[in-house]
Amino acid sequence: MKNPEHLRELTATIYGESGAFFTPPDWNMSKWAAHWHSCMELNLVLKGRVRSIIDGESFEVAENQVIIVPSCAVHSGECLTPSTLYRAIKIELSEFFNSTKASSKCLSAFLERKVSFSPVTSDPEIVGLVRSMIEADENDQHFRVVADFYRLIDLLYTGSAAEIEASRSGDFHEILYYIEANLGSPLSTKAICEKFNYNETYFCRKFKKHTGQSATKYILLHRLEIACQQLRNEEKSIGDICTECGFTDFSYFSAAFKKVYGVTPTKFRELLKETPIK
Repeated sequence: MKNPEHLRELTATIYGESGAFFTPPDWNMSKWAAHWHSCMELNLVLKGRVRSIIDGESFEVAENQVIIVPSCAVHSGECLTPSTLYRAIKIELSEFFNSTKASSKCLSAFLERKVSFSPVTSDPEIVGLVRSMIEADENDQHFRVVADFYRLIDLLYTGSAAEIEASRSGDFHEILYYIEANLGSPLSTKAICEKFNYNETYFCRKFKKHTGQSATKYILLHRLEIACQQLRNEEKSIGDICTECGFTDFSYFSAAFKKVYGVTPTKFRELLKETPIK
């Protein structure tokens, strides 16, 4: 994410044994100008109210709420009440990578801003973890800080996945409508994913879970179903039906039809003549 270079925080931050930097208990500014840095920042409001502006969006934050500033987000803010107290923690995410794929996958998503979460939360578990991190730092319990942060990241990551999953549950109705409306045109999972902004591997897995079939098989069976209906119209040639149903190869169409219905399209039409449907 590219932000104005003049807003980048240039003050060096020493993260210590835990990979985190904690502001002292008596360190509170009444106002802080817009800036950004590569680390994630957590702010726990202990007393009063704070206004925080993150990437242009304004939030009013109350006591016992946590502000979560993502990596590289431009942010500024001010205290709205006298004697406001808050604690800030800066987390250098790169310090938390380890040799596990799970760590790389999760933390990379945060660094690349692919995780969706509310910048302000009063979730008791998250607030409790931030408090625990502060307490652990004061008692030089550095590994506890690390453990608490991994747990906090897990909560945000899991919550984001659940939120995306819920918001996309209705997408498949739209996708199925799109497929139905375009069965006569070229359709591929890649093209559908590009249109609906899906990762192709995730889409294929999700599509099968939603419909019980792969996207390719779903499209094929629906094209063949339409072909069955069209074959009842004797005025249409089988070649035209093949093309109108989205098949570009007649041999493939005929073979796929026979595999599903047990006879070729030509034989199917002959059987319709022998046994007219009332």
